[in-house]
Amino acid sequence: MNIIQTSFHNSGHIQWSAIIRRTFTISTIQYNKKTTTDNVITSVARTRRIWTDEESDRLINLVETMGPKWTQISRTLDRPPSVVYNRYKHLTDTTEFHGPWTEVELNSLREATKGQTDVDRIDWNKVRLQLPRLRPISIIRLTYKHSVDPKIRHGRWSEKEVERLQWLVKLYGTDNWDAVADALGTRTKRQTLERWRWQQAGGLKKGRFTKEEDDAIIRAVEEHGVNFAKVKKAIGSERTARNISQHYRYALCPSTDRSPWSEEEENRMYDLCTKYKHDMNKVKAIMKGNRSPKDMWNHYYKVQKQRRDIEKQGKQEQEKSSTTTTTTIKSESKPTEKK
Repeated sequence: MNIIQTSFHNSGHIQWSAIIRRTFTISTIQYNKKTTTDNVITSVARTRRIWTDEESDRLINLVETMGPKWTQISRTLDRPPSVVYNRYKHLTDTTEFHGPWTEVELNSLREATKGQTDVDRIDWNKVRLQLPRLRPISIIRLTYKHSVDPKIRHGRWSEKEVERLQWLVKLYGTDNWDAVADALGTRTKRQTLERWRWQQAGGLKKGRFTKEEDDAIIRAVEEHGVNFAKVKKAIGSERTARNISQHYRYALCPSTDRSPWSEEEENRMYDLCTKYKHDMNKVKAIMKGNRSPKDMWNHYYKVQKQRRDIEKQGKQEQEKSSTTTTTTIKSESKPTEKK
């Protein structure tokens, strides 16, 4: 029964003004809900977009021209103000380091916070001075939460976590990720939001890309560049901007090397990845190639499986040889029966 039928049924006569007000209210709520969801997804996509050298140079020039007007500059660069500010600090700050964390730094952070579980009671000024390089306290806290906190899990989600996240989102909705993360207990706010947005939320298209989608993505990239939030909007896709970005870089980008791998290249990549603790970006830089990280990981696991199979086969042959030798020795040492 629709709105008009309901009103007529309840009142016995049609109250057009009430119907119009009710219809307008429902439409406004639905529109605002959709707009909020779209804005959150677009904002996340804008935050995660890789900075190009051209954008970084443009940022420096804009700050020199306009001063630290981060909101205005963010509109020009189509990125959140906080991201623009942090990028500028990363490029220009000489007193505090803003780049990627090394394993040595992460271990120092673990040691400095060892035995402490209450984030609010940790003396972050003291922790900051114990690190190899000075970093902003806000960044130290974030890194602790996302990379060091022993309560937080990383990697594949368990079935229990997936089911609990589904239930918590029904309980708290999609506008209170702090409550969802706190109730879950094993993942951060960012992890829970990304898991929901990119993998568990209904209505997002998944699966293989069609030829029509590929053609549309290529045309949109030619027009908008690698701003995949804009690309997503331009092609009207139900996929996430992240999904489109990964597919483009892996399967469509003309600069990506998709030539056959040689055995020597595979083994070198595997050995480097093991040496540098699975930092595939560093391995890619050392090899000076232009293969996609996804392709490199696929071949890493291929070599890993091959080496494990060889190792397993070697152990089986060794055990078989050892068993045969033992049997032979026992047979030779057995006394001959007299007739």
